[in-house]
Parts: sequence; C-alpha cells; structure tokens
Amino acid sequence: MKVVKSRAPFRIGLAGGGTDVSPYSERYGGNVLNTTISLFAKTTIIPGEDKITFENAETGDVRTFEISKQLPLEKDIILQIGAYNHFIREYQIESFGFKMINEMDVQTGSGLGTSSTILVSIIAAFNELLELKLSQQEIAEKAVVIERKELHMAGGKQDQYAASFGGTNFLSFTTKGEVLIEPIELSTACKNELEFNLILFYNEQRRDSAIIIETQMQNVESNNEDSILATHEIKKEALDLLEQLKSNSLSAIGDILNRSWENKKKMAHGITNQTIDLIYNTAMSAGAKGGKISGAGGGGFILFYVDSTKKNQVIQALQTFNGKIIPFKLVDEGVQSWVVEE
Repeated sequence: MKVVKSRAPFRIGLAGGGTDVSPYSERYGGNVLNTTISLFAKTTIIPGEDKITFENAETGDVRTFEISKQLPLEKDIILQIGAYNHFIREYQIESFGFKMINEMDVQTGSGLGTSSTILVSIIAAFNELLELKLSQQEIAEKAVVIERKELHMAGGKQDQYAASFGGTNFLSFTTKGEVLIEPIELSTACKNELEFNLILFYNEQRRDSAIIIETQMQNVESNNEDSILATHEIKKEALDLLEQLKSNSLSAIGDILNRSWENKKKMAHGITNQTIDLIYNTAMSAGAKGGKISGAGGGGFILFYVDSTKKNQVIQALQTFNGKIIPFKLVDEGVQSWVVEE
C-alpha cells in the first residue's frame, strides 16, 4: 500500500517578527530574520479509502466525511479541509478517499508558527501524492493563499517560507507583496555557538494569536503612532542582526533581542502579561543577555540568549516556573516529502 509522508520544520524568529503582517508590510515593507529548528509538523496520507478521514495523532480526535469535491470547513481541521478543497478546485481533480494523520512536536498556538507549518506539511504531502512537482517557493506561496486569502486567517507570511525553505533566512516583504529570501550561511562555529547559547522555554499559558494579530493590524489601520514606530524599529533590528550574522558575530544578539522585545510590547495589547514579564526578568537576573517572546505573544515559547558560563544558572531559574525547556538543534532542510510502501 502506497503511503505518503511529509515533515516541515518549525522556526524561531530572531528579529523582525510582525513586520510581515498586513497591512504594515504593504504600507512600509517588512524584514524578518528567522531560523528553523529540529521540531517538526508531520503529515501522513493513506490513499484508497472509501471515505475522507482526518486524525489528530496527539488528541486521537477523528473526523470522517463522505467523499466530496468540497468539504464543509470545521474549526479544528480548517487547514486540512482548506488544503484538500484548494487542490481539488485548483487542479480540477476528481474527489478521492484518503486518511490524513497530522502530528506536531509542539503544541498548537505555542508561537513557533504551528498553523502555517502544519499547512506546509499538508501541502507537501498532497504535492507528493498527486505528483505535482511544486517547488519550495510554490509550496510557500500556496500556503499563504490558502491560509490568508481563502480561509481568511489573520497572520503574516514568514512562517510559510521558513517551513518551506528551512535554514537561517533574511526575508524581505515588499510593498508590492513580493517575498524575497536571502539565505544566511553561518560558519560552523557561529551555528554551534548560537545553538549552545539559545534557550527555548515553553510557558504553558495558552493564547489565541489571532486576537493579538488582529489588534496589531487595527493599530496600523488606525495609524496608531506608537505601534507603527515600534514596528519600524523592529524592522530595523532585523537588519542589525543580519549584519551581525553575515560577519559570523553574535556579540550584539542579546541587545538586539532586548530592543526587539521592548518594541514588540508596544505593537499591540496582550503581547505580554505579568507571568511573561516575571519569567523574562527572572531569566535576565540569572544571567541571560536577551530574549523575546516567540510568535504573536501572550504565551507559548520564550527565547533567551545567554552567556554560556551562565546557562545553567538561567536554566535553574526558569525551572521555578510552570513550563519546560525544549532542547533543539538548528536545521537547514525545509519541508520534505516521500513515499513508502506499507
């Protein structure tokens, strides 16, 4: 039996997050610097079924539909159904039965671009199954179209491109809607040092990123000066970090992360709260050089950059909070798909 599998890496945003979100990116252009890590969104498609079934491997939730050319959207599986509907409609394919199983190495809504990354994984699996030979660029573009235009989900564009291409990238979002990708080749020493000195702490507070992103969008639309000026600074910080990494230097990364975090808090209400501030300040007091919330904010992952001699002290300080430290490596590979016989 032919089975299709795929996986796409999650990303950590190092600088510029939020400048890829409309309408800011269309008005002013945006810059984001991110890198993908060894945590993945995974999709399995088993064709030849007499119904269409979606299964969440973590929760065990199963939804089954009669085979149809267009399925009704359901909240918990909106990305899966949206992708299926898109492929059937876009390529004029006969509807077919299959079972799709999705799993992720992190929680949904944790700030690592989970929605976009699982969607990229799903698109890559359909691409493999239907033998469409879509490029990484086309997979990323299709993910943006499905998520932002067809499903009207609030958010930016960086996650789709990070998951598709993988590696450390500087992304430019032009006022014309173009996305320009500049891969950053880190030296082995710089990559190792970055891996060694970054701590990824999962704060188990759940949040709805869409609410925060919608507030951020409204601030731009209403010409909120403080929010827009803070976003301008965040865009500049991505350029500052790009220059650092191009010279294989990490000397200023802590300061850049700190400035980025201070400005991010001004972008929209709800990005931080008392718990996040306490975690952040505790890590800084223990010896972290800088840090920032990952993703839209409000909870989820917090990224810290530490002096290697203070790493254990910071870890011990973070362990006093509800949450956990998630180990990871930097990975260069983007989304991958393959076929197996089972």
